[in-house]
Amino acid sequence: MLLELSLGVDVIDAYREKHENHQATCQGNLILKLFYIFFIIWISLSLSFSCKAIETINLSTFEYPPEHSQVLPHHGVVSHIIELAFAQVNIKVKWSYYPTTRAFMMAKSGRVDGTASYGYSKERIEGMYMSNSIISSATYFYHLKSTDFNWHNIKDLAGLRVGITNKLNYGDLFNNAVKENIFIVDGAQHDDLNLKKLLAGRIDIFPMTSGIAEYALKTRFPKGALEKVTYNKKPIREYDSFLFLPESLLKSEALLASFNQGLQKLQKSGQYQQILSNYYNGYYSTAIVNAKK
Repeated sequence: MLLELSLGVDVIDAYREKHENHQATCQGNLILKLFYIFFIIWISLSLSFSCKAIETINLSTFEYPPEHSQVLPHHGVVSHIIELAFAQVNIKVKWSYYPTTRAFMMAKSGRVDGTASYGYSKERIEGMYMSNSIISSATYFYHLKSTDFNWHNIKDLAGLRVGITNKLNYGDLFNNAVKENIFIVDGAQHDDLNLKKLLAGRIDIFPMTSGIAEYALKTRFPKGALEKVTYNKKPIREYDSFLFLPESLLKSEALLASFNQGLQKLQKSGQYQQILSNYYNGYYSTAIVNAKK
């Protein structure tokens, strides 16, 4: 009887041990399965982030220093803002340079992913998505320091010789004044030609964007040219510059949302303000001047 009880206890112990081993094996298998599941998820996320990090888009632009240029640090101040905004959402920018009109048409036809930067117009927005404002600019009347010039309304320009660069938009106020022949228009094909005429005294005033004019005078004219010129602090036009993406490309709408999101992140981080501070302090023009020495 005792032998039978002993055998029974042994059987129970053996069963319990086997059951516990089975449970341990099941738990081990469960842990292993969970490990594999988490490992697969981790790999998938890693690959996803990796793919996002190497995404590259092609944008067209044009030479317009210090905002856009192949030879400036970060391709110029506006290009730099665009690059950093896209970098916030893991997108890399590759730039292609064309004449101004062709750069826009390259994007509108879908041959590149987008183009920058341009002001708003009804013609430009047709068939295109437009981003949030990248940078705000203003156009002023530049004149020689030796010229006594001031203006309060457009009629104050009556009788003055005003240089303009053909095909540029100076805003409705100025454009209407041209149509009404309020002042004497002296056109040229390029801003530099108008600046030459201004320095030579052949025109009285010339409207140009602040920053663009200073860069031109500092880098493309004889030493001392910049010191001879100033501008009236009343702007003739204030405008924003934008990134344009073609409606013809399926990814444009999502790309636009990503850019606007990245631009907002850049502004909140303080980097945007630092870029503008560097711009106003001459970083995007002095860097190229120093590089030439």
